Amino acid sequence: MSTKFILILIVLLAPIIGGLLYGILKGWEPEKWIQFGWASGVLATTFLTDYAQPADEEQIWSIWEGNARVKR
Repeated sequence: MSTKFILILIVLLAPIIGGLLYGILKGWEPEKWIQFGWASGVLATTFLTDYAQPADEEQIWSIWEGNARVKR
């Protein structure tokens, strides 16, 4: 694999992994880890940078619930 591919993969997975780890540290059920990680990744893809700075958990759960208009 090329170095560029590996770097792109890391950038894309970082928000998802961050969301998963957050859920684990909060003591949530595994299903919630996946949901929160997925929604964190979705939020990060809407930013020009490769990371997201959510205001609170409510913002991430709003994305999971399908709300396309997230307050920033």
